[in-house]
Amino acid sequence: MIRGYVDNDLQAKAPVFVLGKNANPSPLSAVVDTGFIGGLCISIHEVPKIELAFSHDKKFELGNGKVVTQPVYWGKVVFDKRTIAVEVIVSASRDTLIGTSLLSDKKLDIDYPRRSVLIKPSKPRKKK
Repeated sequence: MIRGYVDNDLQAKAPVFVLGKNANPSPLSAVVDTGFIGGLCISIHEVPKIELAFSHDKKFELGNGKVVTQPVYWGKVVFDKRTIAVEVIVSASRDTLIGTSLLSDKKLDIDYPRRSVLIKPSKPRKKK
């Protein structure tokens, strides 16, 4: 289970730990972005601190329809006590984003009045 918070801009945030080449976990506070289907997007300013391994450049379509080319790195994240290999997209934004591929087996509960975020494993659907 992961506990996060809702910030003053009403963004749901949760902690994520990124493992780079040095294998030391770098803690980041990430915006939970259900419109982002990837795993993790971090600021270009975080790359030197984490020492990620460059993989390739990839085109992405943003929410406004603009297509951009961004560098992609390989990394691992510790999320809900599991170490997961992910593509880490790097952008000029200051925000780190957690995408839906990290949330695909989770239940997300955002309580805006209480300013709390809870991410926990979801129970599988019962088959009919």
